[in-house]
This record gives sequence, C-alpha cells and structure tokens, in this order.
Amino acid sequence: MLPNLDPGFPKPKKGEVIRGVPKSGPAYSAGLRDGMIFLNGKISISASSGTAEIAFRVRDGNRERVINFPPASKEPIKAQELKDVANGAAGSPCSVHAAQSTRATR
Repeated sequence: MLPNLDPGFPKPKKGEVIRGVPKSGPAYSAGLRDGMIFLNGKISISASSGTAEIAFRVRDGNRERVINFPPASKEPIKAQELKDVANGAAGSPCSVHAAQSTRATR
C-alpha cells in the first residue's frame, strides 16, 4: 500500500493563487488559506511508516511561509504487485517481457 498524496483541493501551479482549500481538511488546519500564492511544494514519504507529508511554500501577503500538512485522504492507494516472470516469485526483481503483436492476414 502507498500513501494517498491528494492534498484535498486542486494543486496550483507555481505563481497561481490557491483556491478550494476545504475548511474541514488538514491543509486548512495547518494554516493554508485560499488567496495565498503557491511558490513550490514537496512531498515527504516515510518508508518505515508509510506516512506522507506535503509541504507548500506560499506567499501570504508580504511574507513567505512553509505550511506542512498530511494528505487529505487517510485511505492508502493499492499498488500492483510485480511478479518475476522467470521465477514466479513475488517481490523479487522482475523482468518485463513485451508480447509481440501479430496482424491477422487474409
């Protein structure tokens, strides 16, 4: 399982005004508000705990701030498990084999 990295509102592009931050969400609780200017962002994921944190650097009036908040969804994303086709072992390095397509001829 992978953490769901959805911030809970449309992610803005650099220089855009942030809009749609729900008042009931973690970004709002952390201090992010509609009207702030998005400067950049990053995501940190802890491999040991499987948790994630989103950090937005924003312009709030005349000052810059970094606001850290967890993703909006607590539901993890199911990841597809890859299987080693040569050995049939899950979790081992896998090989990718491309199936050749053939055209039907008349």
